[in-house]
Parts: sequence; structure tokens; C-alpha cells
Amino acid sequence: NGTEIDYILYYNSVLIAVVEAKAESKSALSGMEQAKDDAENYMHVPFAYSTNGHEIEEFDFTTNTQRSLSGFPTPEELWKRYLKYKFKEKFTEDKLDPLTYPYHHLTGGKYPWYFQEVAIRKVIEAILDDKKRILLTMATGSGKTYVAFQIVWKLLKSRYLKRVLYLADRVFLRDQAYNEFAPFEDARALIEEGKAPKNREIYFSIYQAMYSGDEGNRLYQQYPPDFFDLIIIDECHRSGYGTWKEILDYVKNAIHLGMTATPKRTDNIDTYAYFGEPVYSYSMGQAIEDGFLAPFQIFRN
Repeated sequence: NGTEIDYILYYNSVLIAVVEAKAESKSALSGMEQAKDDAENYMHVPFAYSTNGHEIEEFDFTTNTQRSLSGFPTPEELWKRYLKYKFKEKFTEDKLDPLTYPYHHLTGGKYPWYFQEVAIRKVIEAILDDKKRILLTMATGSGKTYVAFQIVWKLLKSRYLKRVLYLADRVFLRDQAYNEFAPFEDARALIEEGKAPKNREIYFSIYQAMYSGDEGNRLYQQYPPDFFDLIIIDECHRSGYGTWKEILDYVKNAIHLGMTATPKRTDNIDTYAYFGEPVYSYSMGQAIEDGFLAPFQIFRN
């Protein structure tokens, strides 16, 4: 892709550092600016390295310091430094399973692109940091539903959360998500008018169905307010904070993850007031520069 990063270092399934590789004839210092730019602006990781095979330079964004090393830190050492910075000793190792739990990946199947990995990590970090309102802004076509699936995969398989509701405003978006979450098999259920299943882990519905029924006995009211741990709100800029806000208010103690392709504008200011600033944004321009989306022109008649 357009970023052309030489190496990425992982701790289990977590992106943690980038490495810029220079020729032996060049100084390791010569790659440091590139490494820092890749770490800060593309991968959103706390550590950047540059090496010519002999010298190693490290920039640590957690302390804003640069130093020369004789060898790379171990994965465990980097992980501990990252945790101390990110969670201030708040977590024991077993509480961080959602971060380190492997992605769902079948041999030969798709694996998250770099920006999807960043989005997944940023959302899970926010959840572990006890944030209740989380916003993800990703360009149309950059795989928001797939990102949501991987987030839920990690959270449910690690047993960090128990039940998730995926809420859309159109049936085809609900069905698209249901199909994307196919690896969960029978753990999925549709909530449709007149049906309130309660024995699954992941539920998919549209606002209109959740609001159906008589006042005081609407479909969403047939679930205890604390039934869902996480509500994913698809195309949340369209959710309208009128009628549908009743549903969100009813499950107000759950984590609300809003997903949108629309950057902040005057006509969606309510969305940003409700969720706050995005934990991660991947713009149309960046997606085109990276080669994931094709450039386009809009012609008006």
C-alpha cells in the first residue's frame, strides 16, 4: 500500500512498533524521521525503530525520547512498556485478553489491512479504558463492518463481554452485518417485529423493529436495560437523535460504538456531541493515497 512500511512488530495480534530498514552504507539515524512518521501517522503505535543492520535507533512516543540500542527489546519488554503507558498499571495480564486475542482468520482468507488493525486496536483500547461512547470514522468501502466483526470476535471470544447488539437503520445494512459475522454461526440472532430472542450472543436489528409495538411495551423494552454489553450503531450520523434516541437512552449503560463514514460537519454535529471525537479516522483521501480505494470524480448535471 501507499505507506511502504518496511517491518511491523507485533505482540500476539497487537501492532506495537514499526521498523525502517536502511542500507548498511547509511546511518541508522537517516531512517528515523520516516520511522517516526509511519509510527505516528499511519500505524498509531508507540515505538519506532530505524536500523542499518548494525546500529539501531529507537524513538519511544510514550516518553518522547530517542536512544541508540545494541539490540531490539524483546516483545515482552515492549508490551510491558506499552501497557504501563496506556493503562497506567490498571490491568493484570488476563484482563487484556481482548487486545491480544487472535483475529478470526482462515488460511487463505482475508486478514485486516493496516488501517483496520489500527481501528480494531483503538476501539478495544477505549473499551478497556472504560469509555462508554466511542466513535469510529472510516471512509465508505474501507470495511467498517469487517472491523466491527473483528472487534466483537476479540471481545466475545476472550469473554470480556457477553452480548452485543448491532443496530442499523436499513434492513440491507443489518443483513450485510449478519452475513459478515457468519463465523459466529448459531450465536447470531435477528431481532424482528414480534420476536425478542434472548439466548444468543450477537443480535442484529433495525431501529424501526426495535421501536415496534405499543407505548410501554415496545420491542426494545422486552429486554432488560442491562441485557446488552455493547451496542454497535451503524451509520450513526443517520441515527437521528429524535425517536431512536429513546432506544439508546434505554440501554445507556452499555458501551455505544458509533460507526460513520462522515467527518464532522454542521449537519451531523449531534453525532459528535453524543460520541465525542473519533478514536480513529481513516479518510477517503488516505484510502485513495494508500491504493485501497480508486480515485473518483463527481459530475453534476
